[in-house]
Amino acid sequence: MDLDRRTMLKTTGAAAGASLLPTSSAGAAAAGPLSYLDDAFDLDGGPQEALVVFRRGADMAGLLEGFDLDATFELSSVRTTYTVAPPAVLKQLASLDAVQFVEKNERLAWDNGDAATAARVENRNDADRFGDGVQDDLGMGYTGDGVHVAVIDSGIDEYHPDLQDRVVHNYRFVDPLDEGTMWVDLHRAGGVADTDDIGHGTHCAGSVAGEGNRNPQHAGMAPDARLTAYSTGAAISILQAVGAYNHLLENHTRETAVDDDEVVHITSNSYGGAGGNDFNPAGAQETATFEAYDAGILVVSSAGNSGPGTNTLGGAKTAPHILCVAASHDSFGSEGAPVESPLESRAETLRPTSFSSRGRTAVYTDGEGARWNEFPDGNGGFTAEDRESALRNVEAFHDPDDGADSFEQVADPEPISFTAGPGVDAGIAAEGLSAGEPTYVPFQTHADAAFLEATISWTPQGQDLDVNLLRGGDDGTVVASAASLSNPEELSTSVEPGTEYTFEIVPFAAAQATGTIDVTEFSVPEDGPSGPYGVYRPSVVAPGNAVVSTQGASALKALEATYGPTPAETGALYAAVSGTSMSCPVTSGSCAVVMEAFLQTYERYPEPEEMIRLMEGGATRNAEPAYTPYNAGAGFVNARRSVEYVQMGYVPPYDEIGLATLGDEPELLDVLGTRTDDGQVFTAGQTNEVTITITDLSHDVTALYDVIPETWAVVGGDGSVATDEGEDGITAVYYDANGDGVADPITTEQVAGEGSVSFTYFVEAPAGNGSHEFGPARVLTAETNDGGTDVGVEAMVQVGGTASTEYVVGASQSDLPL
Repeated sequence: MDLDRRTMLKTTGAAAGASLLPTSSAGAAAAGPLSYLDDAFDLDGGPQEALVVFRRGADMAGLLEGFDLDATFELSSVRTTYTVAPPAVLKQLASLDAVQFVEKNERLAWDNGDAATAARVENRNDADRFGDGVQDDLGMGYTGDGVHVAVIDSGIDEYHPDLQDRVVHNYRFVDPLDEGTMWVDLHRAGGVADTDDIGHGTHCAGSVAGEGNRNPQHAGMAPDARLTAYSTGAAISILQAVGAYNHLLENHTRETAVDDDEVVHITSNSYGGAGGNDFNPAGAQETATFEAYDAGILVVSSAGNSGPGTNTLGGAKTAPHILCVAASHDSFGSEGAPVESPLESRAETLRPTSFSSRGRTAVYTDGEGARWNEFPDGNGGFTAEDRESALRNVEAFHDPDDGADSFEQVADPEPISFTAGPGVDAGIAAEGLSAGEPTYVPFQTHADAAFLEATISWTPQGQDLDVNLLRGGDDGTVVASAASLSNPEELSTSVEPGTEYTFEIVPFAAAQATGTIDVTEFSVPEDGPSGPYGVYRPSVVAPGNAVVSTQGASALKALEATYGPTPAETGALYAAVSGTSMSCPVTSGSCAVVMEAFLQTYERYPEPEEMIRLMEGGATRNAEPAYTPYNAGAGFVNARRSVEYVQMGYVPPYDEIGLATLGDEPELLDVLGTRTDDGQVFTAGQTNEVTITITDLSHDVTALYDVIPETWAVVGGDGSVATDEGEDGITAVYYDANGDGVADPITTEQVAGEGSVSFTYFVEAPAGNGSHEFGPARVLTAETNDGGTDVGVEAMVQVGGTASTEYVVGASQSDLPL
C-alpha cells in the first residue's frame, strides 16, 4: 500500500514534529522529511501573503474552489498560486495532497555590497584577469550574439546609450490582485523606457551586455546579447521573482516564444534571502528556477553578501540546477586602493571579498552537511560530483512518476485498545466544560518508520475525546493533535524510527469511553526520491568588487563617492559598485559568449546542465591561494577555457571537474547575525528602527558596532547602545550593555547561553533622493588571523547577514511595490 500524502497539518491545531524537508527560512534545518508550511508564517496573526506551490499535474484552480479566499493569482507555469489568507486556511492548504509547499511572501534583498565608488578599473575584458578573452581583441569573435539574457532586477534605464539598442523587453511589475496581470511591457508600449528606480538593474544589465558606446573600457561581457528586463521596482519579493519566471515560461521558452529572438537563454539574478538552511526543493523560488532549468534556461545567481562567515549561502542559492557566483576583488585591495601592478598583485585582485557569502566547511555536519567533501579526487582535492548527485535527486523530486510524497507501508496495522474518562461535562462542572484525567497509551515506532497515520474511534458516541501524540513518555513533546469534535479522530505526522511515542487521550464528557487506536506506519521507498538536494558551495567566483558599469543619470541613481574619483571623473553614466550583485551579471555575460560559441559549433543551444559543467570545468581552480571549495567553488571564471572546451567537443564530466584546493587555512572568526528594520524604502524624515542581532559566534569579540550613512541622524536607542561620531563624518552605533558609553565585549558563552545578543537604535531618513548603505555590522577580535593579523592583534570582521541598502525617495511607500 502507498500513502500518497502525509497530512501532518490536516487537523485543526496539528503541531508539526520532525520536518520532512527543510523549509525556506533561515537557520540550519535538521535532516528529515518535508514540512509543508513555511515556518516564517505567524500562525497567531491575521491574513498573510502566501505562495501555494503545487505538485506537477495538480488542478490548481479546482483545488482552491472550496476555500474562502478573497483573491488569488495563478502562476501556472511555476505551479504556484499567490493569495492572502489567515493561518487556519494556510494550514488547510498545506494539508492538500497536491500541495507541495505553502511559503510566506517576503521581501528579498539586492546583493550589492558596500556600493562604494572606486578609484579606477582596468578593462574588464583583460584575459589575464578575467579569463574571458573571447571577444574580438583576441580574435575569437564571440560577443554574445544570438543569446538572450533576462535580468530580473530593479529595471533598466533604456535611455543609457550603452543599453538602448540591446533591450527588447522592459517589463514592469504591477500588483496582480489589483490589475489582473503581473507584467506590463513599457518598451513595447512606448518605445524607450526607464523602469529602474534605483540604478541597481541598470548597472547589472551593463555588466551583461553594455555596448561601451560612451567608454569602450566599460563595455559588458557580451555586448551583442539581447536583454529583457523584469523590473520589480525599488524592492523585490519572492512573489516578484517567482512571477518573473512564470512570465518567462509562458512567453520566452523554446516551446512558448513566438519566434527564436524571443527565446530567453539565461537569467541573471542579483538578489536573495537569508542563508544557512538546507536546500528545499519544494519552495516557490526553488520550484520556479527548476522549471526554468527544465525548459532549457540557465539560471545564474549571486551568492549573497553575508560573508565572511561560513554557511551563509541563501537556501535558494544552493540549488544544484543553478550557477551560483561568489565575488572576488577586481584590481583593488579590500580598501579600494588601486593596484599599481596587476601582474604582481594577482592574488590581491582575485582574492574572495569579505562580503561574499560562503558555503559550508568540511566540519559542518548538521542537516545535509557540506557534501563537497564526500567526493575526493584522489590527489588531495575534491570534484563536482556533489552537484551531480543532488541534481538527480531534485529531478526525481519533481518527477510526477516518482512523486515527492510516495511512502510505503512498513507493517500491518494492529489495533490498540484504551479506556478513557470520565471527564467532567458542563452539567457537573461549576465553570463549564472541563477535561478529565488523560489516558496515556505508549507506542513504539517501527525500525523503518518515517511517517504514521492514526485513527482513534470509541464508544459511546456522546463522549468527546481530544488526542495528542507525544514524543517520549507522559511528559513528552506534542508532535501532532486531533481535536475536531469528530468520532473517529484522525492524526498524522512524521516520526523517527524505533522511537518511543505516547498517545494522550483527554476526555471531556461524563461517560467513560472505550476505544481503539489503529496505527499505520510508512517509510520512504528505497527507490523513491530523497536527499541530499543541495550544493553547499558557490559554483565559481568572479569579480564583484568595484565593478564599473552603466548607471542611470538621475539624482536618485547617482552614487556619492566615498573614496577615489567622483561620478564626474568616471563619467556621469558609469559607476563602480561592489557586491555579488556585480559578479552575477559579469558571469551571466561570460556565459552568453560561451553559449554563442556552443551555438556556432553545434548549431544548437546548450542545455543548462551542459553550461554549468562548462563554466565549472573551465574555471581556474587555484587562481588565488585563499580559494577553498566553500568560498570559490570550482575557481575563477575562465570563459576562454570554457570556449576552448566547446571547440574541442568536450563538456567536462563531474568527476573531472576539480574544486579549489583546500589548503592550510588561518584561524578565522565565524560570526553571523541579522538586521531587522522597517523596510527598504523611506521618505525624508521617516524613522527607521534597526535591530542588530548576533546569532552565531566562534570566538570572543571586544566590540560590536554598526555603521550609519553620513546623512542619517541617530535619534534614539534601547539603552544598550552608544554613538560615536568620527571626524570623517561616519557615525558608529556600539553595543553598550552597561550604558557607560563604552563598547562592551561579547563572548561565545554569552551568545550560546542567551541564544543571541542584540541592540536596537533609531535613525531618521535625510532629505533628497538616493541610496544609502547600512552596515554590515562589524566586530573587533584579537583571537583570530582575520585581516592577515597574528592572534593577539585586534582586527575588524564584518558580520554576515547585517548589510542593507535603504532608499530615500520622493514617493510615499504606498506607491511602491512590496
